[in-house]
Amino acid sequence: MRLFIGLQPSVALRQQLAKALAPLTATRAISWVPAENFHFTLAFLGEIEETAIPAIRAAMDCLANFRRFEIELATTIDTFPHWGKPRVLWLGLKEDEKSMNALQRSLAIALKEQGFDLDQRFHPHLTIGRVRRAPASATVKRWQAWRGPVLCDTIGDVILFASQLKPTGAVYSTLHKQEFSV
Repeated sequence: MRLFIGLQPSVALRQQLAKALAPLTATRAISWVPAENFHFTLAFLGEIEETAIPAIRAAMDCLANFRRFEIELATTIDTFPHWGKPRVLWLGLKEDEKSMNALQRSLAIALKEQGFDLDQRFHPHLTIGRVRRAPASATVKRWQAWRGPVLCDTIGDVILFASQLKPTGAVYSTLHKQEFSV
């Protein structure tokens, strides 16, 4: 199974974001992420045997003492690796990334204790699209000029997702959800 652990904003935020991004989605140079798949990845686990799920759940259970926290999405788009050769379009957080960074560090430690070795790089971001082919410079300028609405949300749980890759895109299913304390 292809697994990752992440945070999923509320349905309302995902719908509002999709509506705000709609004017950009006409270009076929991008594979746009559907609203139901918007999330922040805390740990990409990759192909994992189903027998390892109890260990992953045990690591996630260590996060029960975290408090719910507020996020505010950035109102501008950024890219990986850079604007000169965009491969991924994403939105970050407007300001305070401390809560999400602390959560990710705690999760990484708990997973390491369970025998999982993760990529140590972490940059909180919500992927909105993947570049299929080099976009026209006018398209890139439209992405750079885009200004989204102020979108805030409360994050109250962390989710273990299974990701099934299909020709129409990834389909995510929830395998485990760990609620935060308050």
